[in-house]
Amino acid sequence: MATVRRWPPLAQQTRQAEGWLLVDDAHGIGVVGEQGRGSCWQQGVKPELLVVTFGKAFGVSGAALLCDAATADYFLQFSRHLIYSTAMPRRRRARCRRRCVKFSRAMPCGSNCNRTLAISGAVRPRCRGN
Repeated sequence: MATVRRWPPLAQQTRQAEGWLLVDDAHGIGVVGEQGRGSCWQQGVKPELLVVTFGKAFGVSGAALLCDAATADYFLQFSRHLIYSTAMPRRRRARCRRRCVKFSRAMPCGSNCNRTLAISGAVRPRCRGN
């Protein structure tokens, strides 16, 4: 069993220092926590910047930076070189979307099999190219 970082103390220290918490949850998303929502969700922490990858649990390449709208707009305006050099090709986006949907349907969700996990909702718009 791998060691899992305890995020609440770090989140508290970050808030006290008026900083931002950046978490790279590449190994947590899809496998840790309720319905694979990741280590932050499991520990009740919402970092300002959350990096998730699609290469581990989802089996495709790519990643996403989850953040608030203002921060996303900042990256869109000032990191275009990164955004356009790392964009997923159309076929890969479609594969990512299928994997996310398949992954979410495989999770125990009671009688509502169309319910999706939080990460699928966060990933799907990015898979569509939004």
